[in-house]
Amino acid sequence: MKKRRRILIGLFMVILVLFLGGFLALKLLVSPDKVVKAEPLKELTSEEKVEDFRYLYNTLKDSFPFFEIEKDKTGFDWLANKEKFEEQIKAAKNNKEFYDSLKKIVNMVQNAHTGLLSPMYYENMSSGYNGVENYAWKQVLAQTGVKEKYNDWSKIISESRTVLPIKLKYVEGKYVLNEDYEDVKKGDILESIENKNIDSYLKDNLDKYYVNYDDKRNKIYMNSSMLSVDEGKEYKVTFITRNNLKVTKNLAPIKYEQNSKGQPASSYCEEKILKENKIAYLKVKAMSSDTLQSDKKKILDFYGSIKDYPYLVIDIRGNGGGNDGYWKSNVTAPLIEEGKSSSIAMAYKGNYIKPFLRGRGIITDSIEKLPDKFSSKYIASMERFLITSTKVNPQNSVGFKGKIYLLVDDYVYSSSESFAAFCKGSGFAQLVGTTTGGDGIGIDPCVVALPNSGLVVRFSLDMGINSDGTVNEKTHTKSDIFSELTYEDFIKGEDTVLNKAVELCK
Repeated sequence: MKKRRRILIGLFMVILVLFLGGFLALKLLVSPDKVVKAEPLKELTSEEKVEDFRYLYNTLKDSFPFFEIEKDKTGFDWLANKEKFEEQIKAAKNNKEFYDSLKKIVNMVQNAHTGLLSPMYYENMSSGYNGVENYAWKQVLAQTGVKEKYNDWSKIISESRTVLPIKLKYVEGKYVLNEDYEDVKKGDILESIENKNIDSYLKDNLDKYYVNYDDKRNKIYMNSSMLSVDEGKEYKVTFITRNNLKVTKNLAPIKYEQNSKGQPASSYCEEKILKENKIAYLKVKAMSSDTLQSDKKKILDFYGSIKDYPYLVIDIRGNGGGNDGYWKSNVTAPLIEEGKSSSIAMAYKGNYIKPFLRGRGIITDSIEKLPDKFSSKYIASMERFLITSTKVNPQNSVGFKGKIYLLVDDYVYSSSESFAAFCKGSGFAQLVGTTTGGDGIGIDPCVVALPNSGLVVRFSLDMGINSDGTVNEKTHTKSDIFSELTYEDFIKGEDTVLNKAVELCK
């Protein structure tokens, strides 16, 4: 009996040590120097607002990797505008004005993975990070003070944005009406707003939207279909009609409701035959975790039916990302008979992000050891790096031996961008279309909670470097065969890029 008791006590002590060791290991993952007080949101003082901004500014200065890249893209030096931003923060008369000012300031960073979390976005994100590998994210998002304050922010902040009541499409360097509006018609071109040509207007209003860079025409542009503006005034807008006439209108802004709480689609893939026994087509609209398993069966059945086709066109245009596992297991693995890989690098700097890297098991090396292949002027500010290989092994292979074309555009971002980069680096598919949206190499953006307001800002933490040594956020992934929608095809309703891919299938 005593022996059994000793064994039980010994087992208990082992379990206790393992538990405490695991608990301490988790606690060491994150050690925030600012904890949000567990209390409801109060009206913030000017000093508290400035303190929140300075904490955010110092965190981004310490760890955000893309300031030089974004400055080269837009000509705006975010770090150099600290005093101007502080004046904007001080001018905020209440909590709502503080939120609005902070949102615009963060937008000026001009990285699509970097932004202030709205109450709805916070709710969606805070429920999504579970498991030890996500402990750093969870510790920030699940703070009682953050939860309580976001509950109060949801009563103050609207999820809508103010936009002009017209829908646009960027076509061959111009902003073209995508639908009729009163006496201006689809195909008419937006020339100016408030007597400024559209390019100048965009450059002067970077706080309202995210812009891309058109390297063919050497200018920034907006690929959103709606133009964000300030509320409370009318805007003088001039169009050039298809008959080359000028039409000027005074447009009153409208509220555009943003609602991401809708039910997910039942499927994010579509399959069809473009030419019997020759060209198959797969459209992937999102790399969604929600439909990863159900879409797997659809895609496998389709692949099985076209395995002897000489050509397959995979279309990810408009795909903003999701889960890398979708493209690895659903799209790529069944089409290969041997492993495909692409070597990439990721560079890091700062202290704030270290717990997020540790949580994902990322071990880095000193930047001085980075191979010359991955070096660029943007590496100068980085401190650590990791070289890794994105590899996909065959799974449920259907024995496809044909040629694959991947259709891409500037909406391809995050996980879909990582797929495009993999295709480019591994030779899995040839890219047809325009340059992608970028920032798809690395792990999830990290999050930082501001101590007084409880507001959370997420930001990219790694500088992804393509297999050819270019920085992904700078060059994105360039197509192998450039093709863009022409104005003539837009008017006719033709798909220039898809037609180009079909033309290649000869």
